[in-house]
Amino acid sequence: MPRKDYNKFLKVQKKELNKKKFYVESMETDDNCYTLYAKMKRKNSTYSDITSNRDIKEQNIWIDIFPMDNIKGNGILSKLFFLRIYILKILMMYKANYIKFSNDKKKNKYMKYIKIISKFYNLNRLKKRLIKYVNKYNNINTNYVAFFSGVYLNKEIIKKEVMTNGYIEAEFEKKKFFIVKEYDKLLTHIYGDYMKLPPKEKRKGHHYTDCLKFPDE
Repeated sequence: MPRKDYNKFLKVQKKELNKKKFYVESMETDDNCYTLYAKMKRKNSTYSDITSNRDIKEQNIWIDIFPMDNIKGNGILSKLFFLRIYILKILMMYKANYIKFSNDKKKNKYMKYIKIISKFYNLNRLKKRLIKYVNKYNNINTNYVAFFSGVYLNKEIIKKEVMTNGYIEAEFEKKKFFIVKEYDKLLTHIYGDYMKLPPKEKRKGHHYTDCLKFPDE
């Protein structure tokens, strides 16, 4: 969602969301949330991810809602600005116990540096600083937008016209949903040739679920 709509959603959901079934978590509405995006969760459901590094192994099923923020451009200064936010985001998530050391030796190598640097930062100050940074250019008109919540760094900086040039209906799991009209440009920008399977050694999942249970199951 564009940041303006995202903020509106966070306000509207307080009154209009079906509280018997759903609830929303976000940094802006929840003191204990430390992600740059919101999650709308289904009450009385169960989701468990065996790859999770967090202490809380089981939680409710959710949908991620990523805010889309303005950024000045796609040049070196914008990329450095994005990298700064990304590093602060990792520091915040580490201090909030969202990410930990794992069995991945390569990942642990970087985690050692994160652990050392995190000692010089206060968690709540990190949170406030990040909210300030992601909103830095939202009051001016720009030709590019960024998804600071994402993990693909510079690939998360996208021409605004790709995201705002209208929508079309597409079928997913036998249902129709609206997607951006320029979906091919978006997917190509992030993944390259997204219609081609990667080599077998790179076919790794993002989540490995061992329990997925809706309230009526």
